[in-house]
Amino acid sequence: MILSGADLDFQANKSVGNLFFSGPEDQGLQSLDTLFVSNMEVNKTGNLLVLSEQVYVSGSLTIASGVVKTDDIDDLIVTGESSEGGDGYVEGKLVGETKGNPITFPMGVNGFKNVITFSGTSSGVRLIVDCLVPESETLIPSDEMVGIADEVEWQVRTISGSTQATVTANFSGLDFLTFSNGEAIRANLYAPAIVFIQKEDTIYSLLTSSEATP
Repeated sequence: MILSGADLDFQANKSVGNLFFSGPEDQGLQSLDTLFVSNMEVNKTGNLLVLSEQVYVSGSLTIASGVVKTDDIDDLIVTGESSEGGDGYVEGKLVGETKGNPITFPMGVNGFKNVITFSGTSSGVRLIVDCLVPESETLIPSDEMVGIADEVEWQVRTISGSTQATVTANFSGLDFLTFSNGEAIRANLYAPAIVFIQKEDTIYSLLTSSEATP
């Protein structure tokens, strides 16, 4: 099904096959209940706002261009695969189910795509990824982290279960030539930090870090 322009309301329908969104206009996707989609492709210059209770993509999610906007944790759930190709992205939250192979979250914020991939995972774990600009007043580093920047942050959680993972972050949305947070960053040049925070605490602690490459 090719959809361009108008908002789309599936009402009580629960299964719709393949969806392809195109066109320059902003669109809304909604239904009264969980909506099951085989494959979903977005190739548009406008935004696609997911308003449904839940949208399950069992095949592939491809965002060639445009921005898919979600608000709730379970707005968009991919149990199949998602693609990194193109310059489109999800702004908000995206849920992906691990199958032991690498799983990619094509995220972004403020007009920039910032992809994160998890590999070496266990199967059957659902990860929730939220890409956002962190609030500097709540981004409190521990003593082992100095000068953490507040440009972009991926928040990662699990719905249930746990898994080990190797994390690859592509923060090409940042322009390092004009990068400035008002102070000199007292850390290795452009080194991404992987940190964790306990629910009962407000301090971000360093888990591990790696040097950024061009």
